[in-house]
Amino acid sequence: QEMNEYQVDGVTVNSNSRDGVVNIDPEPDTVAEMKVTASSFQADKGVQSGALIETFTKSGTNKFHGSLSEMHFDNALAARGEFGEVLPKTIRNDFGGTFGGPIFKDKTFFFGSLFWMRSILGGTSGDMMETQDFENYVTTNFPNSMATRFFQAAPPVRFGAPVYDPNGVNSMTVAQIEANYSSPYTPPNIPGTMVAEAYEFVPTDAINNGFQGHLRIDHNLRGDDKLLYSMFRNTTQGENVDVRPTYSYINPNSTLYNKVDYLHTFSPTLLNELGLAYNRLTGSQPAKVPLLPNAGVAGLDDAFWQWGPSGWIQNNFIVHDSVTWTHRTHSFHFGVDVHRLQDMDNFTNGEDRPFFWFNNILDFAADQPSSQSGPVLDVQTDGVAHNLYQRVLMLYAAPYAQDDWKVNRRLTLNLGVRFDYYGHLSTVMNSQQPLAFFTPSAGSTWGEQILNGGMKVRGSNGIATDNAQYRFAPRFGFAWDVFGNGNTAIRGGYAEFSDKVGEYSYVNNMRTNPPNYATPAISIYTPGVTLANFSYGISSTTANGGAQGFAPPPGVSYQVNPNGSLVGTQISVGGIDPNLKPPLVHSWALGIQHRISGFMFEATYMGTASRDLYIQTDVNRFAGDMIINNGYQTRLNPDFGAITYGRSNGLANSDLAAFSISKHFTKGWTAHAIYTYGKLLDYTSS
Repeated sequence: QEMNEYQVDGVTVNSNSRDGVVNIDPEPDTVAEMKVTASSFQADKGVQSGALIETFTKSGTNKFHGSLSEMHFDNALAARGEFGEVLPKTIRNDFGGTFGGPIFKDKTFFFGSLFWMRSILGGTSGDMMETQDFENYVTTNFPNSMATRFFQAAPPVRFGAPVYDPNGVNSMTVAQIEANYSSPYTPPNIPGTMVAEAYEFVPTDAINNGFQGHLRIDHNLRGDDKLLYSMFRNTTQGENVDVRPTYSYINPNSTLYNKVDYLHTFSPTLLNELGLAYNRLTGSQPAKVPLLPNAGVAGLDDAFWQWGPSGWIQNNFIVHDSVTWTHRTHSFHFGVDVHRLQDMDNFTNGEDRPFFWFNNILDFAADQPSSQSGPVLDVQTDGVAHNLYQRVLMLYAAPYAQDDWKVNRRLTLNLGVRFDYYGHLSTVMNSQQPLAFFTPSAGSTWGEQILNGGMKVRGSNGIATDNAQYRFAPRFGFAWDVFGNGNTAIRGGYAEFSDKVGEYSYVNNMRTNPPNYATPAISIYTPGVTLANFSYGISSTTANGGAQGFAPPPGVSYQVNPNGSLVGTQISVGGIDPNLKPPLVHSWALGIQHRISGFMFEATYMGTASRDLYIQTDVNRFAGDMIINNGYQTRLNPDFGAITYGRSNGLANSDLAAFSISKHFTKGWTAHAIYTYGKLLDYTSS
């Protein structure tokens, strides 16, 4: 799925940050044709190694035509789940229509559509939560505590009576929590018989609304030249439902798709098609409790958590140019695909809000955290970072050549080559500063290279890899009518593909890399650390959703080591191999069809061998570390914590086979039987 390519009217609409995500999904009433190719052996296709899903929109004609549709679903058409006490509220309405026709007869045509979705999707969530009695006790007896602020700002939904269990499975008393959840702190004075936590089933009703507008204009120019304009506008409002309604929020996203296509015919045997496209995706996430940090409590299934306010923008600029020349028994295709991709993430507030962990709900009631992460600090000022604005730029360019050669009336060959060029994978900037990557250094073993490694800025603009990434990808296919009578055919092919590595997979681990930034990590289990070393409290401001107003841990000050780490702390960082290779996929297929006595027999085999796949792991570790050091990780490189490092060292193999028999009967009936077999082996699945 992650390696599939999605196209609308010939333009790739994949996300530029996450693999396997599609930005535009046209409404069915706007689609004229859809084509799915499991593995393409043509050089002018196949930006990715997976399936190619091509969607082509409808055009207007010389007659006006249109449609209206409505789909309705509600509780009367639904059933209660096995574990739900009530039927969650469920309503969905999909409605809209299309309209098309001539602007100038035989010359200019239009086709458009407007569709809306209004829905509330019900569900049931089962969670262990604090009881009303415990909440009342804390707010009454500890009125000035942070726990009281959390309980008052974000109480959970309570529906019906909670499930009490004397065995401590579906509920726990204060005494049971003290016995089962260890803590370095003295527990607060709360009656031991009080039920503090209980399991409850809560209905969750999520709003999920959307809109899609589409316009297509076709214009016939002089001769056989044609001009096409296609536009989509998508908006979605998807709700992330939390059992604490305060933390529920609606995530607005919008997508704009524009494509202009010009087809010019030089002669009956020579034509050129030029396509220009611009896709823009925007999204954001709010923060509804600006003064509170994030907190997690062992034993409670739902954390006090928010991320924002933060937003992101993706811009995709795409050029496709193709020349087709037919000469005798050859059909030549020459062209180039160029993708210029931008991902701009303003995640400052999401990164800055600190997170505190509590060993149990009693520690939470007494404001006694066991660990703290954040807020992110600017190392130069030792103050909270205000400019964690990542700008990621990517380039993909792929010239290609293809020859479809009809050798004779029984045999056709497809010969092609594609040159995939990814530049230096990407350039990554944090505001105006290039991002530093962890980079191994000299050493005779991998462990020594990690030990001697450090933070390094690659180039003046933060290139991700030192070497440019490129590969020649040959393609070959054939179709053979074995006996020349159309009853037996053999088809097959072989192709090499280079896959794009979605930048989110590596950038997300590096957004706060030193030496410019640091994320404080405090643990009560570190020798010398006391409760006074934590900065557990409210934000000093509601500006920017409050995220940039939290105090750093008292006394924290950072100095930079020569290797780019920070003195006195093992900070977690990210990195990527400076000599990374683009993932390589070998793909092949062979199929045979034979028709006899009205039956069609088919057998197909497809296989892939993938090499240089992108895998990232924590490389700063060694076997037996925690055993040797009494539960502590000293790590290979003691200047760093976890080092999430990406390399092209993964592999995967697949074998797929299908056998089928079909028979056509009179009056349009068809019987079809199929057996499929598949086997996949890989290092790790994402």
